[in-house]
Amino acid sequence: MPMLSNAVVPFQLDDAACRWVVDTQGSLSLDLKLRQLLHVLCRDLSQTSLDSVVAQGVGGIHRLLSRPAEQLRSSAQYLQRRANIPLLLSGDLELSERFSMRTALPNQMGIAAAGGEAAALAGKIAASEGRALGFNWSFGPSLDLDINPANPVVNTRSFGNDVARVSQCATDWIVATQQRGMAAAGKHFPGDGVDHRDQHFVWSCNSLGLAQWRGSYGAVFKTAIDSGLMSIMASHITFDAYEAETGRMSSGLPASLNHALITDLLRGELGFEGVVISDSLSMAGFACLGDLSETIPASIAAGCDMLLFPDDVDATVAILKQAIEDGRLSMVRVDAAVGRVLEMKAALGLHKAADSDAGEDAEVSYAQDAADIVANSITLVRDDQAMIPLSAVTHRRILLLMPKLRESGSGPLPQLAVRQLLEAEGFEVHQHEPGMPLRIEDYDAAIYAIGDEAGSAKPSLSMPWSSLHGAFPDSMVRLWRKLPTAIISFGTPYYLHDAPECLTLINAYSPIIASQAAAVKVLLGRVPARGISPVAVTYRPLHQIIAALGSG
Repeated sequence: MPMLSNAVVPFQLDDAACRWVVDTQGSLSLDLKLRQLLHVLCRDLSQTSLDSVVAQGVGGIHRLLSRPAEQLRSSAQYLQRRANIPLLLSGDLELSERFSMRTALPNQMGIAAAGGEAAALAGKIAASEGRALGFNWSFGPSLDLDINPANPVVNTRSFGNDVARVSQCATDWIVATQQRGMAAAGKHFPGDGVDHRDQHFVWSCNSLGLAQWRGSYGAVFKTAIDSGLMSIMASHITFDAYEAETGRMSSGLPASLNHALITDLLRGELGFEGVVISDSLSMAGFACLGDLSETIPASIAAGCDMLLFPDDVDATVAILKQAIEDGRLSMVRVDAAVGRVLEMKAALGLHKAADSDAGEDAEVSYAQDAADIVANSITLVRDDQAMIPLSAVTHRRILLLMPKLRESGSGPLPQLAVRQLLEAEGFEVHQHEPGMPLRIEDYDAAIYAIGDEAGSAKPSLSMPWSSLHGAFPDSMVRLWRKLPTAIISFGTPYYLHDAPECLTLINAYSPIIASQAAAVKVLLGRVPARGISPVAVTYRPLHQIIAALGSG
């Protein structure tokens, strides 16, 4: 039975804001209306590049958090002061080692493990510091459920797989974010985390039955919508059960191209009235489904209000115009999309002061809040050998095993600092060189330290035995029967699946230096492990995890 909608309409506009929306939309030519539906990526923040992108008249621009803070602040002001219509300036504020602002915070799973007010605090910090850098649209939080441990792109980017906890964390994050003048974008509708595949490489699927979906992903999205969520990202993920079980002919299309999923399910059944933005058009999960001359207008016709990262703005506008001329895309649908985009801009106050930092002090320190979140996130999965507290008196000689190189999907990452942290505590630490003989008799204890968060372009988050020990057959060696051994994960929480016989396992979720230091303190017994795992880390086959989901 469909869930009834009692959603909060996210854009509570006063009379002046409503007049601005109506007047602005009425003044736009067809060309300018279509440009408002495009959200482009701007990697280069030079003045020449900014002049070029603002001249295109697009509705929004995405900038990378890896750029220097002052460059982000100044580029936002430059863009807004030159735009004829204020811009939505987005950033990936969902948090990870790679997407961090001035205050480093754990990823969503680490925040969920911390519990309490952690999600609200994290949302507040991300929004406050993001606003000070000129962002007004956060591509986060992730509303995905980490159901399949083999999925490398959801994992630590989610709040876990418990529906109630994910819903609460998401609501706390969204409310804290939007109270500070930053629109939140819940993603990735209809929900990632069931399939093991990455939609950056191929469209993937949410294979749950409709009743299971309504009791899990549907419940999370509905709670987020009812909290006032301003925008949702439609993914390149299929959900065949909705069409099949509601008597529709299955299209086999992902949400970003699927009228039934966006217009009927998301807007109709769940009652969402905010902006729907597609996931990136450059992802193979979209690009492999047809020629852009067909898929671009189909995405708008299906219910997306904005298209993320079109490669060529002028060519995209020309494609949309042609679709209007030949009847594949109606002006009613275009005008509805433009109206929502302008309404969200007005709801953020951009019609009044687009280049404002909303009064947030860029120098306010959230260091103590962040430290509390980190300290509360460290989770002791097991210590069946009473290895904690580890002492330099009894276990001075440590064999440390870490991957020699750390990389994200887009480049190298800094090495973990675990060795230095242990040496500062008086341990004699030898970091193993993969491929060299493992002389177990030379050590008093062994520690595996791996920092592998979820992210795009990662084939797997499984225990990287070859990177730790060396190539096969060295990768088959196991230490714990001969040496007290601990695994510390600064990323995925599932190493118990790969090493069920290891008797000590700590999940720290994030490779940020604060999480590394906090995990070492737990290992040494200086502080208790306060985190509560957001996922079940005892091994269960995927079909058992799915079977345990709510039935709605």
